[in-house]
Parts: sequence; C-alpha cells; structure tokens
Amino acid sequence: MSATDRQAIIFTARKRYWISWSAWVLAAVSLLAFMYAALHAAQTNPTPWTRILQAGIFLLVLSGLAIGMRSDYPFPWKINLSVGETAVSGFDGKTRLNARWNDLIFLHYEVQEKNHLLFLSTLEEDFVFSLNRLPATDIWDTLRRQANPSVLGAAGWEHLSASRARQSQTIDLPLAVQPTRFWYVALALSTLFFLLLAAISGWQELWPGVLFFLAAAALSIYTFSFLAPVTFDRETIHYTPWRRRYQIRWDEITEIEFDPQGGAIVFRGHGKQVVIPGFLTYSQTQNKAIGALLDNQKQKWDIQIKESWKASFRRQRNTRTNL
Repeated sequence: MSATDRQAIIFTARKRYWISWSAWVLAAVSLLAFMYAALHAAQTNPTPWTRILQAGIFLLVLSGLAIGMRSDYPFPWKINLSVGETAVSGFDGKTRLNARWNDLIFLHYEVQEKNHLLFLSTLEEDFVFSLNRLPATDIWDTLRRQANPSVLGAAGWEHLSASRARQSQTIDLPLAVQPTRFWYVALALSTLFFLLLAAISGWQELWPGVLFFLAAAALSIYTFSFLAPVTFDRETIHYTPWRRRYQIRWDEITEIEFDPQGGAIVFRGHGKQVVIPGFLTYSQTQNKAIGALLDNQKQKWDIQIKESWKASFRRQRNTRTNL
C-alpha cells in the first residue's frame, strides 16, 4: 500500500473463527498423543481402559482433521481488506489482492450459494476475493462510492471484454501447464507418513487406526495420480493423468465450473466432461495464462461460467481417448 493510503479503511474478520484454527491444534496434539499412546502400549500390557483411551484419542484426531480441513483458513486475524485512495488490497485466506484504482477495469459483488464474492479485474489479472468472513455489505458500499462508475456492472464487463479481446490476439497457443513440484512432494510425503502411522497402529493392533490411515494413504495416492500436464490448443483441451488421456473440443464446451477453493476446473458440454486440477495447483504465472485464455475462449464460444464446491467431486465423462 502506498504512503497516500495511510488513511485507508481497513475491514477485518467480523466473526469468531477460533474453531477453524483450534481444530488444527486439536488434530496435531491428538495425533502426537495417539502416537505416544501406541508407543507406550508397546512397553506395557494394555488394559481394556487403555484401549478405550486410545480409541478416544483416535476419534479426536479424526474430528480435528475433519473440522480443520473443512475450514478455509486457520488464522482469521490475517484476513482483511483495505480500501485506500489509490489501491485496494487484502487477504481472504487464499487470495492476496492488490489492485490499483487506476488499473481497475471491472468491479462486481455477487452472492453464490451463500458465498459472498468480490470480482475485480485489471487488464492483466483477475481476482475472486471471498467476503464470507468480512462485513460484505459495508465493503461493497465503500467500494461503490470510491470506484469509477464505468467499472461497475454491465459497463465494466463490456469494457473488460473489449480490452481482453484486443489483448487475446497475443495469446500463444498451444499452452501447456503443469502442477507445481510442491504438490508432488507434499502428496508423496503424506502417503509415506500415513503408511507409517498405519504400520504403528497395526503393530499395536489398533485396527480402526490401521483402516483410517490406509484410507488416508490411498486418498493421497489417488490425488497424486491426477497431477498431470494439461495442454490447451486452439481446438482442444488435452489432459493426460497416469495411464489415461482425456480431451474435449472447445466447440463442445458450454459451461466451465470452478471450485472456489481452487481444487478443480470442469469443462462440460454435449454429454462430455473433463476435470483438470484447479488454480491452486499451478504457479501464479500459469494461472494468469490460463485465466486469460479461458476469458478469451468464453467470449469466443459463449461459454457459461459458474463456481461450485461440487467441482472437485466431478468425474471424467465420455472424453477418454487412446494413448
């Protein structure tokens, strides 16, 4: 934020979100206690009460992880939005926003399935900023008063579309993107970690723990198998996860669905469906390139855009081809 924005209006999280981050603390502490109980049992002859205690700790681990993963971001005191004289900046737990008023082309507020979303676009970048944890109505009133009327609503969208149409002529195709190395390493380590916990649980005959940690390891492996290159060309989208290949043509696509958490992007139309990893898995440079391309193709083929948490649970349909 610039020096002229020292008098900026700063909005912070409006609710108590101690449950989200304390759940992670509960999960971590309970997991350590579970491992300690398992190792302690190896040196003693466990009584039925000890077994019950171990089962209870296991349930705490499961509950903590479930609540923690359900919450978007465990540190609500970092969530804020600052509206200054020259720029809008903030952090919603996933998106870091920093847009100058002079660069802003489109500004829109929308409620989608109880999610309060703020859409901001410059010529080079799009932002989808969540207002779920912030005073959405007050923020939108403040932004509308300060923004140029030409960037609001239909006028802003038409201006953005025209500007992007001129820019789209410079998009280089084919565009090939690959998930970042972080996800490969993180999923591999998580698989080994869960297998280790399953082995410890089996050693102590804690069979519920064995089943849970094996299921967690299987989920990590399953997710790992979907990390694969995606290629966008002028006619087709190609996605090649392990030992499979999927493709769909742009002229077949009628709708693109995004997971708000960035987990998946779904291309759908004419009874076909291709699901690729979402924006969360790519680098910032790749995300900008994908966003510019999708915006261009949306205008060209009149494709509808929607956001839904169901996107991460979609499956490929009628798009598999021979390798």
